[in-house]
Amino acid sequence: MPGDYRFQNTVTNEPGRWRVQAYRNESNKIIWAVWSPTGHGSAFTTTLGNIPGRRVDAQHMPLTADPSTPTGAPQVMASKVKVQVDESPLYLVFEKP
Repeated sequence: MPGDYRFQNTVTNEPGRWRVQAYRNESNKIIWAVWSPTGHGSAFTTTLGNIPGRRVDAQHMPLTADPSTPTGAPQVMASKVKVQVDESPLYLVFEKP
């Protein structure tokens, strides 16, 4: 995530399950960081509603020196995105209309 993004707000916080935080910069882009900070290796799929714009990118934070291939997060509808949530933060990049 580029350094020019600043924390905006917490979108979702279910302690012991998952968290979504919003970051934005001065352009029309917003990043949602989605992860499950449980320490138990749990993973699940969920649909995020009320997304802040059109999804233009999705990337997992690399946890090793050999980053994995880009992550897809299919847009389900204009206002929703279906994602796999695990302990590696997923960064969803949106453009505001």
